[in-house]
Amino acid sequence: MDHEFHYYMTYLIAARSGFNKKDAETLAYSSQYIDNNDHIFNISPGTDNHYQNYISQTKNITMPRKKLFRIYPIFHFVPGKVLAKDSRRKDGKLHHLNTTPDNKNANQILDRALETNNLYKIGLAVHAFADTYAQQKQYGGTRVEKYNKYQWLDRVLANPGKILWFKLQREIPLIPIPVIIEAVKDFLGIEFSFKYSWKDKNDYKNSHWYRFQKAVKELQEEAETILENNTLSKMELEEL
Repeated sequence: MDHEFHYYMTYLIAARSGFNKKDAETLAYSSQYIDNNDHIFNISPGTDNHYQNYISQTKNITMPRKKLFRIYPIFHFVPGKVLAKDSRRKDGKLHHLNTTPDNKNANQILDRALETNNLYKIGLAVHAFADTYAQQKQYGGTRVEKYNKYQWLDRVLANPGKILWFKLQREIPLIPIPVIIEAVKDFLGIEFSFKYSWKDKNDYKNSHWYRFQKAVKELQEEAETILENNTLSKMELEEL
């Protein structure tokens, strides 16, 4: 599912549900930005304001399974009921992690987010819930600001040169630089990253980007508990 649904359609639904324009845009941006949040930023290391975000998407399917397992079943492919009609495969095989529309796990994750009244967390949960319906691409015609996947990031980081390099890596499709870098890091067993800094070290915690990242971490922990209780506890899994 692409940004036409996760951003524009989500905005339309939120606006029609009674959210004001500002809140609807925040919710919708969170719903889409989950797919663009695929890079770990090392910000202000060695200071009291040091911060590293969690990623909620990855374009590198060769990542260690532990990393993938903390992303896909929570944010994109929420597992449903294994014996549900919607989970049946043509080859007859069953799997506890099959995603099914409107499933119990996705509903509980969404309910938990709605209880918090946190727009960022609701946006994340709405994304995961919508993905259980798999690739619906319809959206309605209402006027909303054009989606810019770098908007929140540009407002919070103070390193234009590094940010430009970060953007170029993602806008040149013939050179999959992020995938190459991650593969090299995994092969060599080393960790390295660009160091960034905050534009406003006194107020960054009030930025959309930081609040979104905080919601990612919180929702991930809450969703893991839900999945463990409903699904993972019924499976024989090697320790991840």
